Amino acid sequence: MSHDLPNVEEGLAACAERDRACECRSDDQHVNSSGQEQLCFYALGDWGNPSCTMKRVAKTMALRAPLYRPEFILGLGDNFYPFGVETTEDTQFRDSWEDVFLCYKGLRIPWKICLGNHDYMGDPEAQIRFTSSQNNPGGLWQCPAKNFIFSHKLQGTSESEISVDFFVLDTNGCQGHVQRSHPRTKEELSHNIAFLEKAVAKSSATWKIVCGHHPMYTRGRRHGVLARLLRDAAQNGYALEAALKRSGAHAYFSGHEHVFQHHNSCGIDHFVCGASGAEHTGFYGGESQQENLDWVDARHAPGFVAVNISASRLKVDFIGVDGSIMHTVERYKHPRAPSRQE
Repeated sequence: MSHDLPNVEEGLAACAERDRACECRSDDQHVNSSGQEQLCFYALGDWGNPSCTMKRVAKTMALRAPLYRPEFILGLGDNFYPFGVETTEDTQFRDSWEDVFLCYKGLRIPWKICLGNHDYMGDPEAQIRFTSSQNNPGGLWQCPAKNFIFSHKLQGTSESEISVDFFVLDTNGCQGHVQRSHPRTKEELSHNIAFLEKAVAKSSATWKIVCGHHPMYTRGRRHGVLARLLRDAAQNGYALEAALKRSGAHAYFSGHEHVFQHHNSCGIDHFVCGASGAEHTGFYGGESQQENLDWVDARHAPGFVAVNISASRLKVDFIGVDGSIMHTVERYKHPRAPSRQE
């Protein structure tokens, strides 16, 4: 069974064609207080575990759905613990996804899926094949390739079209055990980042959001070296951050570290959303040789992230399992409206 990464250009083109054919847009438009239509989505990482914690988070997501009205859910990898899935018939699709989330009406929406390192411990292609499988309920599982783009369009107040482009990147080639079991992934990651940079730069979208499993900044206890390797060429790594800066990306969403974090660097907001279902890894207490980030969740609470995007604003709420908003980040497109954090 082949584990080779599909041609990234083909994957991007296939997903773009799919989204043109079935563009997701609510008939009952969600507008903010300024009269602008806005897009909302949920994001969660490291969630593929039908534990009591994950079930509590799913319930809170559903209870908050009437308020946020998400149009899709962004799964940031490690979709099935601990060894991924092997086939489209794997019962984990039911046990860890359908029975935990799709039992709630508000969560029966498209799930945009990126792959994590635990997904490579099975057959990552099985999650791609499940997208077109007859076992996929309502076609809600959407992982058309390891790297893909999807878009949403909003209507601005001046009747100009506002768009949000999402770029899903398979970052697993930076992980040692993935390189050993899938030797081509290391080289392919460099190729994918180069292609991603061109795609993001070419995009004329109002907002450009990049998503991958591995963070580029973390104060978590496990993955600081890996984060620096992914972001920084000086670490003999992949220089992903420089590629996103040159291409004009606005934000990067990731998981992998089982924590919640936010950091702004080089004008790019980094959101780590990895505390959704797996055990919280905790943080380093000291600053020595660790990342000095803008915010980390001192509560060590599980939860998820809700994102609202309009023509002029990106708002990110970190929501705990009890439904409380732990932290909010707002970014504005216009200089006269200051960015703020709470």
